[in-house]
Amino acid sequence: MHKKNNLIEPEQLERYKEYAAEKGQNVYVILGIGGDSSMPEDLYIVPLDSLQEAQAKPSLFRQFKRDVVDKWFKIEEFVCDIE
Repeated sequence: MHKKNNLIEPEQLERYKEYAAEKGQNVYVILGIGGDSSMPEDLYIVPLDSLQEAQAKPSLFRQFKRDVVDKWFKIEEFVCDIE
């Protein structure tokens, strides 16, 4: 059995979903793990639509992993690969 990790607080997830619906915008949760906050070892860009609850299994993140090539990047370059 895979353990679920708290990604965000349930109330925060609801606020994000409300914002996305209100603005008609795609919203992404960017998660950096390990390393430094400005240059994490692992980077995940998770579409909010893929989060059904505030907790998520680590296996969910794998499909959204992105290579961290440079600490200066444009989010659009990563998001285009997801959509």
